[in-house]
Amino acid sequence: PGVPVYVCAGVLIPPAMMTDRELDDPTGSAPPSFWLGLLLACGLSMALKLIAIVLQQEVIGRRLRSTRSPLKACSIPCGLQAGGGDSMGVTKAN
Repeated sequence: PGVPVYVCAGVLIPPAMMTDRELDDPTGSAPPSFWLGLLLACGLSMALKLIAIVLQQEVIGRRLRSTRSPLKACSIPCGLQAGGGDSMGVTKAN
């Protein structure tokens, strides 16, 4: 999710937590329910972001782990991938 999702959460959730009387209050001060809604919006946005990161790593990363095309796309010699050898191309003994 990107910035528009976080902005929409911040704009939509806090007023949804407020009562009609709090929304119609002309004083302009933010009631506690607004701050609770803002905290909820931040928590939901953070959870959504972490879920997206996990899905990206697990779904996309695991699928591309066994292929050589991402390494070739980045112009990395296939023998120099992580754990495959040092910067000089010498493989490590196990």
